[in-house]
Amino acid sequence: MRLTRLIWVLLALVLAVALAVTWVLTRPQGPEPPWLGAVGVLAGDGRDGWQDGSADDARFSEPFGLAATPDGRIFVSDAGSSHRIRQIAIDGTVTTVAGGGRGFADGVGSQARFATPSGLALAPDGSLVVADTGNHAIRRVSPGGAVTTIAGDGISGYVDGPSAQARFNAPVGVAVDAAGRIIVADTYNDRIRVIDPDGQVRTLAGGDDDDATDAGRAGSPLARRSLAGGGSPASNVDGRARPPGAASDGDGAAARHRDGPGPGARFDTPCGVAVATDGRVLVADTGNGLIRAIGADGEVSTVLSPIVGYERPIALVTAATGDLYIVDERGAVVLVPVRGDARLLAGGSAGFADGVATEARFRRPSGIALVGPALRAGRPPAEPRLVVADAGNAMVRLVLQNFGAAGARLSTAPRSSDPVRQARRPEWPWTTPVLPVPPRPRVPPTFDVDAFARTPLLWPVAPLEGPHEVAGTFGEARGGAGQERFHAGLDVRENQGTPVRAVRDGIVASPIATTAFDTLNESLRIGPLTYVHIRAGRSTRRRAGTAYRVPGTGNSDGGTARTRSGTGSRVLGGGRPNSVGVGAALPPPPVGYGGQVVRHESADVDFERFAPVYDADGMMIRMRAKRGAFFTTGDEVGTVNAFNHVHLNVGWSGEEYNPLRFRLVQFTDSVAPSIATAGIRLFDEAWAPLNPDRLGAMRGRGRRRRPSRLPPLEPVVVRGRVRIVVDAWDQADGNKASRRLGLYAIGYSVATTVGPALRPADRTPNAERKTPSFADASVGSLSTENVPWPLTQVFDRMRREADAARRVYATGSGIPVYGASRTQFLYVATTSYHDGIATEGFWDTTTVTPGEHVLRVFVQDFSGNRTSRDLRVVVVP
Repeated sequence: MRLTRLIWVLLALVLAVALAVTWVLTRPQGPEPPWLGAVGVLAGDGRDGWQDGSADDARFSEPFGLAATPDGRIFVSDAGSSHRIRQIAIDGTVTTVAGGGRGFADGVGSQARFATPSGLALAPDGSLVVADTGNHAIRRVSPGGAVTTIAGDGISGYVDGPSAQARFNAPVGVAVDAAGRIIVADTYNDRIRVIDPDGQVRTLAGGDDDDATDAGRAGSPLARRSLAGGGSPASNVDGRARPPGAASDGDGAAARHRDGPGPGARFDTPCGVAVATDGRVLVADTGNGLIRAIGADGEVSTVLSPIVGYERPIALVTAATGDLYIVDERGAVVLVPVRGDARLLAGGSAGFADGVATEARFRRPSGIALVGPALRAGRPPAEPRLVVADAGNAMVRLVLQNFGAAGARLSTAPRSSDPVRQARRPEWPWTTPVLPVPPRPRVPPTFDVDAFARTPLLWPVAPLEGPHEVAGTFGEARGGAGQERFHAGLDVRENQGTPVRAVRDGIVASPIATTAFDTLNESLRIGPLTYVHIRAGRSTRRRAGTAYRVPGTGNSDGGTARTRSGTGSRVLGGGRPNSVGVGAALPPPPVGYGGQVVRHESADVDFERFAPVYDADGMMIRMRAKRGAFFTTGDEVGTVNAFNHVHLNVGWSGEEYNPLRFRLVQFTDSVAPSIATAGIRLFDEAWAPLNPDRLGAMRGRGRRRRPSRLPPLEPVVVRGRVRIVVDAWDQADGNKASRRLGLYAIGYSVATTVGPALRPADRTPNAERKTPSFADASVGSLSTENVPWPLTQVFDRMRREADAARRVYATGSGIPVYGASRTQFLYVATTSYHDGIATEGFWDTTTVTPGEHVLRVFVQDFSGNRTSRDLRVVVVP
């Protein structure tokens, strides 16, 4: 009896333990504790190029897409000038798996050719699927490095059917589901396509737009929810609500967004795809700035984050937990958990920096993958480990979990053993306790000025060797009150409609490389060059009787030829001609205009490199340059718009360099800068004027009667800390008399007077009637080679400083386009501006012996022409 009772007790205990364990394993999980991303460099030295080797010595050109194997190896699609598929081994060694330069060829290893490879995905058989964007194809790389083409023939288009006949339009993203289906973000067809295991290509969702503003139409409600189904309406990072379907690229055009059944859904330049744990296809709808979901029934819905807004989501990856990680091209890594609100993990603005959360900086991140040994067991890693392709910095970055405060810094304490040897342990970097290990890179990423300068810079209009009139120079004041900014490039005067041409060979890198469609500020970015004030990819020229093949409701291989009077289809800059004659093969149609006849006045489009967007009436509402589009020097990229000049930027966006540094061919400037009469004005620390204009006799009649203004008296009494403002400008050869250009350098010095006082007539530029003894009064100023005076400002480059222009220029500076009454540049000479950094400064008169002195201001243009002007001052204690 006792034995039976004991057995029952033991059984009850076992049952209780089993129930407890079951409850622990299956109980509802609360939100994970918030964590922040600790960012370091995994591989790459930050220099544009191609080089295998250790993590520190390896070099990438444009690491764009990522895929991670269960054992921790990482595959990287290296675009830019490389066009290769690379691998980062678990010991950090970087090797090339396939590819040997730009082209389109199958083969083994270096015999294969890619053109701007982008998204990557691992297939169940261990092969790697590649979105070969520039070749409009989907490729496969076997574990042994053999490259084959899955679908696409190198020609852009939209054709479903057998893989040998299918066509894509610069696809950027790929994913593979558990059944082996390949999901393709057919970026410039604005569709999500599927390649079934049997090779058939079909469209899963998306289509041509038949309503330019259909985001809020009845029957297509937007799903405002988190991944778990809860949440609140979408908002930006600052918490302000963003209207559904709002365009995120700042071009002013209506974004195309509609939920609903697959064929009726609309996307705008989708770039990333991923397969969720529940089988849904998640889409980074880049042009709309949204994350979309396609259900098993083909229904498309919108996933809107309640806290963190996406400006330009470009890639995404899902964890086994269902959490979603998103990388935004403008510099952010975002987590959208199954439970709870989305939050920013790392980054937030462009640049380069290791650190925690917003301390970190990315420059055009483009790919993301989850890595870690825990994936081998099919379990989510205990600590999320993210790898990010930092395309603009030419690096692969690592994001580890950090529960510290946002301001906490990564440990850089040396290890007990050699850090490089420690970093090469087989389990590296998954067990790395601190970042960076070792500190990387040795030199921070920067635009390669020396490499760019090896070839002289050409002009963006014919003749490319110039010369042409320069209408604006680097560093000039632009923008209205409260929106002050620097002019970031060089303006070349030309009439509206003049073809704009590429000044260097280059490849379009960003999937959204054009902005501000059909406005004066429309622009196009090709490599490190930006062309502004243009009509990108189109011409104003017209021809009568040009035929188009107009597609039907299905694929673009159907349709009939139509002839339109007064419009043309001339290819810009070469490529396959789109103008056809009687009996000639008809050109491919514009992508995405739904079978309508194009009625926009500028229908001359190069469809191989540009992807226009049309509304239901056939009017062009957007123009996109395709990622991977290659331009050779002299190719036409667009035409000058109504601003009647083309603006050229050199360098990374927001971090440009003065184009004149790169030997602009046949640019000459033999004209010395000018300083206005009474052009030196002094202010105290609170901006109270010390030498204002004097009031003279009354002039005018009636309401216009007012006192005249006389120049200030000299000497000017000064004390304490003083601000110096100089009204100055430059001109170059070929400028009309009224043209005013900005300066290259400004400086000032102070001298004690010797001999008789200067007469007013002597106080002119370069007056040298006396020989004062000048002493530097600008503490911390730098000198430029061959310049005999200290310079407080040199306009050689820019950085991302929001208030720099406001510190360098005084109120009243600007050009008439932005509200100024006339072109005027009022430089605050006491503010230091060197290497793109503006630092407020003053002339500290307490360091000068009291008494009468001469303040001399110097100005210089890029060609070395110099001008100075003097102002007599009396320093008092």
